Amino acid sequence: MAVAFSTTPEDIIQRQIQTKKTLLPDFISQKVEDYFETEKIVVWIRENNFVSVGLQFPDDLLGFSVRVTQILDEKLSHGGTRKCALFVLGDTSYGSCCVDEVAAQHGAAGGVIHFGPSCLSPPSFLSVFFVFGKAPIDVENLARQCSESFDSHVDVLLFYETVYAHARDKFSGNLKSILPHLIICDLIIPFCDKNETMTNASDTNELFLETCKRKVTIPDDKKLEDYKILYIGSEGPALNNAILHFKNEFFTYDPLTSVLRQESLNVNKSLMKRYFLIEKAKDANIIGILAGTLGVANCLKVINRLKELIRNAGKKFYTFVVGKLNVPKLANFQEIDVYVLVACPENSLIDSRDFFQPVLTPYELEVALNPNRSWESKMITDFSKLLPGHSEFVEIDEMGEERTDISLITGHLRKIGRDRNIEPEKNETSVMLRNEGALMVANAHSGAEFLQNRSWQGLEQDLGKTEVTKAVQGVKGIAMGYENEKNVDGRL
Repeated sequence: MAVAFSTTPEDIIQRQIQTKKTLLPDFISQKVEDYFETEKIVVWIRENNFVSVGLQFPDDLLGFSVRVTQILDEKLSHGGTRKCALFVLGDTSYGSCCVDEVAAQHGAAGGVIHFGPSCLSPPSFLSVFFVFGKAPIDVENLARQCSESFDSHVDVLLFYETVYAHARDKFSGNLKSILPHLIICDLIIPFCDKNETMTNASDTNELFLETCKRKVTIPDDKKLEDYKILYIGSEGPALNNAILHFKNEFFTYDPLTSVLRQESLNVNKSLMKRYFLIEKAKDANIIGILAGTLGVANCLKVINRLKELIRNAGKKFYTFVVGKLNVPKLANFQEIDVYVLVACPENSLIDSRDFFQPVLTPYELEVALNPNRSWESKMITDFSKLLPGHSEFVEIDEMGEERTDISLITGHLRKIGRDRNIEPEKNETSVMLRNEGALMVANAHSGAEFLQNRSWQGLEQDLGKTEVTKAVQGVKGIAMGYENEKNVDGRL
């Protein structure tokens, strides 16, 4: 429980606010320094001579932020080194798995320490130190269940969530005797000065799995498709992302429940649901570009590429920076037909059943609007791979050739692209009459046209018709009790 106070000094009103308890077990409180690797953090700060550093905690670790900051402050003050200002990022602008460079800039941070699970997306410009934590796992129980579920000759690829990276050597030691052909996929830790996209090396047997940010060495006589995949972690975006990217037989072990099971997600069915969203994008006239991250490298390049793609398809776009997505936020923009979300791989796949408009990935929008890209039964959530020089890059025509086809949703004829014989200025703008002779310029298939066709268009301003009056004293207090309101006993 926390206590909040009003800012009125005359009459302080206290009210209780429920705060979310940490999801971590109590034993972490007894070994905070080890769990949060405070010694390594201090060495990193001193080596880089940072003056200001931001500490980014996920929601379930925020309760430890004060204690961790105090420990780091004490350690940094010893030895006569230059003082480094530490501040906590109270709430991330987007997903907590990404480095929040936007919030860190408010404190002029030279670097960020990212605590907790991470999608391992490379930051844009800030130096980052990742502290994944040391979530508990019973490796012996995992080994026992693996011996019951797999034959010894089976080829298995082992993936693990970042919070279990500390047990990597235990995985290798306990499981190798049971599964001699086990291969462990290691994490690719991003650096702000090394943002090159990893690709499959043709001259070596080292494979870089770009989407999942993992690196694995496979024997020359084997292929990725030959392996069964064992994923160590709980249900969530990271697991869903991994299942959709691999058509291998997939097994999961959840350390929280100590249960190993085979996943039965119908990947083909899920992909066809995503293809339905692609058809919706082809029918759309107005597309909203959602900035779901501003701290991942190349996000602005992808947004510019999407603008070019939409413009060449003869459609309109609006760009939105709304922070964390929810249904009420996006419901405010009824003129938008579909949204495309630019976010990290783990937060790109949005189940938009509850949303009023579908939410696509950049790859899906390219399939819908780029005639040079054809539909394949795969999913690409790492938007960097769509850029020039990367593995999934496909050219966009400078001006899309106008083409027509039949919508699979409405059954009507639809047009995608712009007629080369019509000037864009004449095709895109028109002058419309509004309210007693006032002129406004509106784009065809734009938000302005949508507003003109609505039965309710908002409150009228009545400029020049409203009498001008002096400002008057308003009410004081908070909504639960203003100063001029009577209490239960009838007194003010």
